[in-house]
Amino acid sequence: MLMETSTFVTSCPYVLVRRATVVIEELLVGPEVSVFALSDGKHIECMLPAQDHKRLLDGDLGPNTGGMGAYTPTPLATPADLAAIKKQIAQRTVDGFAADGHPYQGLLYCQVMLTASGKLLFSCPVHALRPPHRAV
Repeated sequence: MLMETSTFVTSCPYVLVRRATVVIEELLVGPEVSVFALSDGKHIECMLPAQDHKRLLDGDLGPNTGGMGAYTPTPLATPADLAAIKKQIAQRTVDGFAADGHPYQGLLYCQVMLTASGKLLFSCPVHALRPPHRAV
């Protein structure tokens, strides 16, 4: 894993500072789900979760493609998972923006790993038209 990361950082054209130190805090193991929530600045409503295809081959094998399409709903996220994601991730995010004086109105896109130790938000980008968006 460290060799792959080191090679990526030194060869990636998007990295502005090459040969920088990379810190890997934790390897997240588990399925990834995308949960979208609409916010009025105070409240949120979550839509169906989606999952995009990451690996080229069936059985989670082959190279990572970065997403080759998506499907929804995904059976990976149980109703209990979705309730926890809504309360512990999406609502807390909206509450944090509001507490800082910047109420967020729009689409919140939470990329969540369902790990053995819980649900971990690893990305919350603000952009649209990726495969999971299209599926929802």
